[in-house]
Amino acid sequence: MRITNLVKKRKKRFHDSYPLIHVNPSSIENPNHQHLFHKSFCKNEITTTKYTRYNFIFKNLFEQFKRLTNIYFLVICIITFIPEVSPFDQTTTIIPLVFVLTITAIKEGYEDYQRYKADNKSNKREFLIYSAEKKEFEKKQSKHIKVGDLIKVENNQPFPSDLVFLKSSLEDGLCYVETSQLDGESNLKIYRASSKTYGMTDEEIINLNAGIQCEIPNHNLYRFHGSIQVEGEDLSPLDEKNLLLRGAALRNTGYILGVVIYCGKDTKLSLNQKNPPSKFSSVEKKISKSVIGIFAFKMCLVVVSTILGALFQKNTASNSWYLWNPIDPDIDSLAISIVKTFFTYFALLSFLVPMSLMVTLEVVKVSQSKFMQWDLNMSYKEKFNVPIDYETQSPKDKEVEMVDLKQSITPNSGEGSSSKNPVKEEEQPKKYKGPKYMSVNNSNLNDELAQVNYVFSDKTGTLTENRMVFSKCSIKGQVFNRAMEGELNEFIQKVEDSQHVKDFLMVMGLCHMVISETNQETNVIKYQSQSPDEISLCDCARENQYTFLNRTTSGHMELRVNGELRRYQLLSTMDFNSERRRMSVLVRDLETLKIFLFSKGADSVMIDRLCDKDRVSDILEKTKQDIMEFATEGLRILILGMKEVDEEEFQHWYEELRVAQVQINDRHQELERVHDIMERDLHLVGCTAIEDKLQDGVPETIEYLINSNIKVWIITGDKQETAINIGHSCRLLSQGAPLMILNAHDMVGCRESLEQLKQMYKQIEADQVSMVVDGVTLTYIFMGLQNEFLELATKCHSVICCKATPLQKALVVNLVKKSTGKTCLAIGDGANDVSMIQEAQIGVGVYGNEGTQASRASDYAILRFRHLSRLLAVHGRYSILRNTQCIQYSFYKNMTFFFVEFLYSFHNGFSAQTLYSQWLITVFNTVVTATQPYLMALFEKDVHESVIEKNPHLYKEVQEGYFTYWTICKSLMGSLFQSILMYFGLYLLFREIDLLGSDGIVGGKLIMGSIAGAYGILAIQFFAAIETKTWNIITHIFYWASMVVYVLVALVECSFPTLPNYYVYQSNLQTFQFYLMVVLMIVMVLVPHYSLKFLRRQLFPIESEILQEQYLQRQLEARKLTESSSRMV
Repeated sequence: MRITNLVKKRKKRFHDSYPLIHVNPSSIENPNHQHLFHKSFCKNEITTTKYTRYNFIFKNLFEQFKRLTNIYFLVICIITFIPEVSPFDQTTTIIPLVFVLTITAIKEGYEDYQRYKADNKSNKREFLIYSAEKKEFEKKQSKHIKVGDLIKVENNQPFPSDLVFLKSSLEDGLCYVETSQLDGESNLKIYRASSKTYGMTDEEIINLNAGIQCEIPNHNLYRFHGSIQVEGEDLSPLDEKNLLLRGAALRNTGYILGVVIYCGKDTKLSLNQKNPPSKFSSVEKKISKSVIGIFAFKMCLVVVSTILGALFQKNTASNSWYLWNPIDPDIDSLAISIVKTFFTYFALLSFLVPMSLMVTLEVVKVSQSKFMQWDLNMSYKEKFNVPIDYETQSPKDKEVEMVDLKQSITPNSGEGSSSKNPVKEEEQPKKYKGPKYMSVNNSNLNDELAQVNYVFSDKTGTLTENRMVFSKCSIKGQVFNRAMEGELNEFIQKVEDSQHVKDFLMVMGLCHMVISETNQETNVIKYQSQSPDEISLCDCARENQYTFLNRTTSGHMELRVNGELRRYQLLSTMDFNSERRRMSVLVRDLETLKIFLFSKGADSVMIDRLCDKDRVSDILEKTKQDIMEFATEGLRILILGMKEVDEEEFQHWYEELRVAQVQINDRHQELERVHDIMERDLHLVGCTAIEDKLQDGVPETIEYLINSNIKVWIITGDKQETAINIGHSCRLLSQGAPLMILNAHDMVGCRESLEQLKQMYKQIEADQVSMVVDGVTLTYIFMGLQNEFLELATKCHSVICCKATPLQKALVVNLVKKSTGKTCLAIGDGANDVSMIQEAQIGVGVYGNEGTQASRASDYAILRFRHLSRLLAVHGRYSILRNTQCIQYSFYKNMTFFFVEFLYSFHNGFSAQTLYSQWLITVFNTVVTATQPYLMALFEKDVHESVIEKNPHLYKEVQEGYFTYWTICKSLMGSLFQSILMYFGLYLLFREIDLLGSDGIVGGKLIMGSIAGAYGILAIQFFAAIETKTWNIITHIFYWASMVVYVLVALVECSFPTLPNYYVYQSNLQTFQFYLMVVLMIVMVLVPHYSLKFLRRQLFPIESEILQEQYLQRQLEARKLTESSSRMV
């Protein structure tokens, strides 16, 4: 009955608790109860595919017909099946529509098949699951694993589901886990088995009678609340360190035993696999509106044709005996005639809307993204200053030996070694194992890269290296500048009263979550941690003979102090997070049995937690001065504190902690409350200053962006002084330029400060005014002062937001994006930047030391900040140039070619006859003119990239007005003009001259349509050739081949006796007038356009055209000089 109730509860959409999990439920004797138990949980089979083999065709068609253009052409196809209103054969519209649908379906199918292969590989991976029937572990596929199964995971295997860790092959109950597939962090993390089970034997685990209660599945990777109760014992808490997540892998551990608690879609990995917010470029939005405009224009033509057709029917056709049909002498009524004419012209003029434009753009953008990813100037070679050889190196090489990584990788020193003595040359890594090239996660925004107005950047890891080096420290008001050279240890040896320095080293050596690995051959200790700051602190302690050695699940930390081994019992750990901004450990000195709390954190948090005596001491004032000095040097500050805790206080506090730890609901809030009680009345130990150097090229990149008319804002969690110093270092803040600082402690003060700064701004004559605002002030700004703040901030040369939380970063971006309507780009490298990256129109992640959360959530991921200027100025410019030409040419060719059909109606009595042949209409978009727009969007360049990189002001050309409604209108007006020239030139020819075929028969509509189609298509193809600025072997082949293809299509079409235009084209080829007409009309159509273009370029050239001509002139002179030198030799 109990299990049945659990099933019912599980079926509810919303529930308050997760069912109780039995360890190894296969031991349940009643098969029905077993089935009911498993039915209450998700299956472990993972399916990320969008389609199945059975629903692919139907579901894909349903998805495709959500697009208005596809629905539009489907309606046209339906009209062509009605003989009385169809102006042409059904195949004329069916073939192009099927072609577009097929191309899209192939693309969707290929992408889904790749997902299917990945799912299949994961679902069929085998693991050892304990079978109660066979009394042994047997292999099962991952998709057959169920909640409650007892699983044995061996070294280097991934975890197939979320497991509670029960036992390890290591004696201390630890295991090492790599979580790079979850958070991108390649350093190993330590997980510990449950305190109730880590000491049991395998046999005891197999026969374990226990139940596990845990929280409802959620997406938080870094938090887990649960408890385990072994039969006859009290509840024991489970937390995130006892949970092994699907997607992680076991490393350096023989095996582990665990129990499955979350399967399939309930795992934290699956719950985190959400699609990023959909983003579309402004160009794509303008295309949609332009298509609507063309459709509106077409409807006007349809209405005009319907009206004129009705008038013709009433006034002329009904009174003209030669227009009557002798087979069907009944003439339609005027109303029926109007309806027929409307739908006929609706179908006839349908090709004014380019059918394949959106599909072409989709394929084009994917191709453009590949060019970005293959750019060696944005690859790992450029990152590590490795020479780039374009002829011998391929971006597809996956294992390329590195020449030297010493500039970018800071080695961990061995015990007792100095930072000046790095690891030996043979110990240096020879292969770069990180990302080798940038990645594109959303190619829809390629052209949007050229229209960025604001760049919002994180600091640590984005502008800086995020490789922390201990620089200096302040202890009891005394500054030590050579701590990494053993200065602290020297002080201890020389000065008798040096307990404060020993305490400082003790806090650095014990207050952390560092994992130590010792090379047995070289005895070199290597530290790993999620926080680079912790590694630098441990390195400094080691240089001063306080070497952290190891930690165990049994609750011990080992420290070697001047060669003497000391052991401490780890009583509790209070982890760091972005809300707490501090980290603490409670330890017991096993020699003296005293209990100490060691704590470290941001000065804004730690100073308030000092005891009353220290908060009013002179030492704190001197430390604050040192902090200010360190911050002005751009150093990262941490304050260290400690206190001794008596046994009674600890026991009382620990009871509260245990109560909080076993809670399932609201455990986090309770733990925070209990931790807050202990982390009070600390004694100031000192402060550390850690250096995080700027990445190479950051100042030059920011200067380039500013000169490109892009405003740069830095949003960081660092202190104000540190942020200002970094602003000067990276050239965001100009030396000597006015700097407005906005700090407020309440709403009234914030409002008054804004008013004062507005008045100050009016009095300042300098152009480069910058502003700095802190996180506390931002809190008040977002309570109702957004407009006042934005009015001032948008006028500033640059803005720095310091001490900002991750939420505030996103709010700042959202405020500027929505209030200004400008294109915003956010760039960061850590998990705390994800919300900002996803909020901006364009999100850029930087592959760094804080994992790949930012890069995976971004639209574009780059290796270094300096690559941003090339991404925007070069790839952004080329993308919008190429896409604009592709779009304009697609509109141009359809409007030019098919507007002739409307003009022809004036001479056929608006009977909706087609001038062109059915075949020509069918293959026009799909074959004859299909390659030109694609190649334009793939290879076109207006300025050489070296010119762009030297002239940042060129970015302004494309930033605002490169692709506008006016440019589309000009293109369409030009195409209408050319279409009018084409038709009336043909009309005048046939009006004055009887064009005779080779058989002596006077030419009629078929010959007229054949000639019009010939020079119309050739003129459109020559137009593309003349517009193209960049030629290569591919463009040559396809451009000229498309003309040959047209001729072949025309010859094949006229070779079938059953078709009405049999032998028409061959007949035209035998007449001189045909060639004369084709050449004459092409010249007439193209000369006016290029005459105006030539005059505009000569009289009103833009900057890029001038610079490109200068570049070509220099290239020509250099080539002549080289040839001259060759002759002399």
